[in-house]
Amino acid sequence: MDAAYHPYTYKCAGHSYASVGLLLVKVYLGQRADGKSLVGIIANTHLQSYVDTEKKNIPVYQLDSILNWQQEFQEKTVTEDEVVQFNFLCGDFNFDNMSPGEIDNWKHRLFEVYHDVCRQKPGIDHDWTVGTEMRLPTVGDMEVSTPDKLKSVLEDKYLRTKYFLDGDIQTTMTEEIGWQKGPEKEEYDKQTHSGVEGRRRIDYVVFNKKFPVVVKKLLFVTQLAGLTDHIPVCMTFQPEVK
Repeated sequence: MDAAYHPYTYKCAGHSYASVGLLLVKVYLGQRADGKSLVGIIANTHLQSYVDTEKKNIPVYQLDSILNWQQEFQEKTVTEDEVVQFNFLCGDFNFDNMSPGEIDNWKHRLFEVYHDVCRQKPGIDHDWTVGTEMRLPTVGDMEVSTPDKLKSVLEDKYLRTKYFLDGDIQTTMTEEIGWQKGPEKEEYDKQTHSGVEGRRRIDYVVFNKKFPVVVKKLLFVTQLAGLTDHIPVCMTFQPEVK
C-alpha cells in the first residue's frame, strides 16, 4: 500500500559504500465489519557493523533515526479509515543484548518503544535463546553444513561457542573479533562459564508496544546452513484485532 526507504547518512568502514538504511512498508490485511481497513507496518534494517571506539556512537545515531522515521511513516501513511494491527522492526542490528561494550545500544530508548521477546531484561537474554552470528572461519565447516547439523550445534553448549560468537564484547565489535576461532574442547572444559558463550544474538524481530501481538512461536532457523554466517529469526504471531 505504501513504502519508504531512508539511507543512513552516518556510517563507516564498508558501510560507507553500501546503501544501508531503513525500509518501511504498509501492508493491507483485510477489512473490519465497520468498513475500516486493517493494516500492518513492517520495517527492516541493517545497522553498522565493525565499529571502532572513535565512532562507537554510530549505532545509537541509527537507532535514533529509526524511531524518527517510523513515527513519520505512520503519521504520513495511516489514514483515519485504517486501523494498525501491528508494527514490526526486523533486521541485523549488529549488537547483542549482553555485551558490556554495547550497553549504549541495548539500553537505547528504542527498546522502550519496541518489545524484544528474547530479552529477560536489558543486559540478559532468556535462557532459551541462542547466538545468531557465526565465527567467520567456521561457516564452511562440515559440522554446520546442513540444517540438521547446524541445529545440533546450536543445541550443544560447547559446539555453540565453538561456532558462534560470545555475548561478551568488551569495547566494540571489530572485524578481528569476527574472525576469532572458538575454544578447543579441552580449553572450554577448563574455563569458567558465564552463560553468554555462543549467544551473541544480533538478529531481531521486535514489535511496537502500542500495537501488541500474541507471539505464538519464535524460531531460530537453520535452513540456510552453509549459505550465511547468520541464523535467521522467524516469528509466528496473532494480532490483537481492534
